[in-house]
Amino acid sequence: MDPNALSVKVARIANREVGCRESGTNHTKYGRWYGADGQEWCDIFASWVFHEVDQLGAIGGKYKYVPDHLEWFKNHHRFYPRGATGGGPREGCVIFFDLNGHDGEDHIGIVTSYDDTYVYTVEGNRSDQVKRLKYPRTSHLIWGYGHPAWDY
Repeated sequence: MDPNALSVKVARIANREVGCRESGTNHTKYGRWYGADGQEWCDIFASWVFHEVDQLGAIGGKYKYVPDHLEWFKNHHRFYPRGATGGGPREGCVIFFDLNGHDGEDHIGIVTSYDDTYVYTVEGNRSDQVKRLKYPRTSHLIWGYGHPAWDY
């Protein structure tokens, strides 16, 4: 992969943040940047990462509420449910989750890599920190993928 590709830069910045923890309840540098410190911050983190590579527009702008962000991807025909033809994970794309398994999208992360079996992510607000995780590509927790509209 080209180290200067925007998707690679997004993955690199997300990985660089792994281990950053909130202080108190939901207080982070990401929330301060957004102007919503002290609020749930998984989507704020994703927005911050894209801002850091000057690609906030590629994901529809700043978001803090996962369902609203998913709606942007759907409205722009850039959302692919898990298992959709041609819409699997790609490095630097946004991944949506239904972590509680019963009421729709409730968490977001960034895909940093994938293979035939797993998708690897970096997610904000997982156990009160930025965390690196992996999921089987068939996991019922994965709602789908938002493919950025990269601004080259």
